[in-house]
Amino acid sequence: MKYSIITINFNHRDGLRKTIESVIIQSCKNYEFIVIDGGSTDGSREFIEQYSANINYWVSEPDKGIYNAMNKGIKAANGEYLIFMNSGDTFYDEKALESSLPYMNDDIVQGIAKNQDMSETPLCLVEIPGKTQLFSPSLHHQSCFFRKKLFEHSLYDENYKIVADWKFYIEQLIFYHCTFLRMPVKVAIYEGGGISDTSKDIDFEERKKVIAGIEKLLKEKGLYDLWEKELLHVKFTTKQRFLINKSHVNVDKFVNTFPESSGYYVYYPFSKKQRLLFFLANHRMSHLIKVLLKAQKCLSSF
Repeated sequence: MKYSIITINFNHRDGLRKTIESVIIQSCKNYEFIVIDGGSTDGSREFIEQYSANINYWVSEPDKGIYNAMNKGIKAANGEYLIFMNSGDTFYDEKALESSLPYMNDDIVQGIAKNQDMSETPLCLVEIPGKTQLFSPSLHHQSCFFRKKLFEHSLYDENYKIVADWKFYIEQLIFYHCTFLRMPVKVAIYEGGGISDTSKDIDFEERKKVIAGIEKLLKEKGLYDLWEKELLHVKFTTKQRFLINKSHVNVDKFVNTFPESSGYYVYYPFSKKQRLLFFLANHRMSHLIKVLLKAQKCLSSF
């Protein structure tokens, strides 16, 4: 079995329908389909039963959160590569799996993901030299294929609500020497609006905790000097992820975070607006950012 497609769902019947339909139309049939439902009460279970002929394994029962559900799917999977396509997310088209096949040689293979609400945003790959290419602010799990053997080392850390997948990527690269490839294939359209979009403060605190833990472990193992450059990049991408987010009014808490990482600004092809916001933030001009964001909000209301 080449692929295991894992879908987790909780009370999102309409999104689940979109996801299932995008799976069963795939031209490549060398996959198994796993659905982990968290005991939904909105008719999702009944909908899964309707499509049970197209689903290799499914369960509907209470779980302990997103990563607990994803870990259930991992344990049930038999494919060589796993991809997490959660309810509401879809494959880009019917050839997404087929087009990805030639690239399935590395441990983590990332394709292109597109936000369904940003139709005008060009699909692109961020090219970052060397090992740092894995340390973008986040890898969209909807467009990433993971070799199943990676999860023999560890599953997703269920102590985290939002960034356990990000923690997993970094640890696999640093401590288990996994290989990584970005491929020019449009794999997924993701729904957005999940917990990582709606709980930015928790997201930020969890990322800081992950970075501190990895930094400490590297020092204990005598590997810090080897990975210092990559850690600076992780800190930078974590910082910029929040500084350019227009939903944040109080940017001061992020301005003073990881000041040693500011030099990595050159790696990212930001838009002109993002460059301006980041420049102002790095130069302690957060009051101007607040004015700009407030003006933008007022203008958008007309």
